[in-house]
Amino acid sequence: MRHITARPSRSGMIVTGVAVAVAFFVLFASMSAGLNRFIDDELERPRTTHIYLESGSPTPFSSDQLG
Repeated sequence: MRHITARPSRSGMIVTGVAVAVAFFVLFASMSAGLNRFIDDELERPRTTHIYLESGSPTPFSSDQLG
């Protein structure tokens, strides 16, 4: 305890540094959790799996490729 009170400015800087490090850790952990949730939601959302073409409309594919 004597070493802490011997250099108060140094002790204050250490406490401030530890507090900033903990705050950044919490910030990045919450951002990571939010990003994971967003990616999971995007992957679970149904996507369009059908393509509808009108008869006679020009396409860059031949009828063999469309299948």
